[in-house]
Amino acid sequence: MGENYNPYEEDLDVIYEDDSVRLIDVMTKKGLRYLLPDFDTQDLTDVSTEFGVFSEDIYFIVGKDPESEIFMFKEYGDGTKILNVTDGFKSSEATDVRDVISKYPQLKENINKIFKGGETFEYLKSIMSGKRVPRWDDRFDPLIGDIDYKEDRPSSSIVTIKFEESDDFLDVFNIDNEDRYYYKDANSYYRERDVDRYWYDEQWEDGSFIDGTLNDVNKEKFNEILSLVSPKSINLDIRQKVKVFDQFFGKYSDDFIYDYASDYQDCVDDNVKDSINSEFDNPFMKFGIKEVNHSYKYEVNISVLLTWFKQLNMIGGTVKDLLTKLIDKYGKNYRGDWSELEYSVGCPDFDYEKLNDRISDVFDNILDEIQESEEFGFMNFEEYGNYLDYIQKLGGFGTVITIPKSENKKFVITDLDRSTNKATIAIDTGERDPEYRKLTMDELNSFLYNYELFNESKLKLWKIMKEIY
Repeated sequence: MGENYNPYEEDLDVIYEDDSVRLIDVMTKKGLRYLLPDFDTQDLTDVSTEFGVFSEDIYFIVGKDPESEIFMFKEYGDGTKILNVTDGFKSSEATDVRDVISKYPQLKENINKIFKGGETFEYLKSIMSGKRVPRWDDRFDPLIGDIDYKEDRPSSSIVTIKFEESDDFLDVFNIDNEDRYYYKDANSYYRERDVDRYWYDEQWEDGSFIDGTLNDVNKEKFNEILSLVSPKSINLDIRQKVKVFDQFFGKYSDDFIYDYASDYQDCVDDNVKDSINSEFDNPFMKFGIKEVNHSYKYEVNISVLLTWFKQLNMIGGTVKDLLTKLIDKYGKNYRGDWSELEYSVGCPDFDYEKLNDRISDVFDNILDEIQESEEFGFMNFEEYGNYLDYIQKLGGFGTVITIPKSENKKFVITDLDRSTNKATIAIDTGERDPEYRKLTMDELNSFLYNYELFNESKLKLWKIMKEIY
């Protein structure tokens, strides 16, 4: 070679250079002889004999310090190897890619692009061959966790794959940004949701919550509560009953609505989560990669993993690259479109029994409160209850009752005063306005079944009172 020969004009291409090192792509045999005089270039395949260009990808790492080692990347049948050729090709020794990167970390990205056996592949290969024992602090691939190393048979070692970041997992399946939001929201441990109460408030106000959600026992307790605080409301329609209940116990109504709304939304959220996650059940099983923890931890035999790297021509990639390729090439399931999922899955398995148990306890507390609190002013709670039962047997408030053995006399019971335990009755007089009377239970019974005697005694009492006053 002449004195003025410059190999970098045509024969060598500098891919990367800084103050300490050059990464060189060898373009021709002449360039290779310049860097490594003792290499037998006859083994190289000529693409163009005129220019001496060959097809093999050969790269050199040459340190600028005269004492630096020289590394050569050479493609062989079983993949690319790195040789330390500091003392010439004939004295070269195979070198682990990690050792090279540790010396020149600034070349890591470039090496992984051009090296057909990337650091992940080389690391796993060195373990399977028994040349390297994995350490707990090895960090050769972001997704490789522990390796259960079998010293007597390294090829049976088990590699643990871990997705510490959900984005890495979703990248493998090419999930778009919108669906990533719904996936992360569904699987968040710190999920907080503002429940839209409009639909639930409507159910309470129109009475469908009482009629459709409460069981029979709680419906009876609801009516019992109303009969105690507002007996004339018993015969109202359900909407009016709810309004009466709210007048006395509105704070409990709010609790019912909130519990129902939040429990139902929790149920919907759980179903959304289950539906989304079901699309990722054991997604790599067909490739020999077993699920340990859903969407997080997987295990695979090291030889199986290396076989996939070779079969898909991915030996320069990472575990994430490999999994992405596997799903893209062999995955048949579509994943995504979760924006409307909560409206389609609903909550068909809502636990109404659990909700009714809680409401039953609240109703019991309300009944105790009614009985014990002076706020409701019962003259005698037990007598009041007995009187209510009696009125119900007669047909209830607002029912037209015909007095037996009377000239078709009729009346209705309109109310029951808990402070006096007297019922208000409206008697049909045949005139425009009825006659109102307030009667105890005994008086009402006498009025009903001893009408003439009752009227005579009332008339005599009226005359005596008139004479006195």
